[in-house]
Amino acid sequence: MDYPLLRDDLLTLTPDRSIPLILIKAIVCRILEPLLSKDGFRVLNDGRAIYFRTMVSRQILEISLVPS
Repeated sequence: MDYPLLRDDLLTLTPDRSIPLILIKAIVCRILEPLLSKDGFRVLNDGRAIYFRTMVSRQILEISLVPS
């Protein structure tokens, strides 16, 4: 797992960990929320997964790319 690299990147962006994080995608929430919270980051999910439906997003993208 490359968690240490992610943590280091986040620390570069917010050294004092003051910027709250929102994790998207259920598997990302389940894996990263406990690790980030343990390392002192403020994760706003609070145990709730935010699902990312790629098929719906793809359809929205396709519709938005159709010329009017």
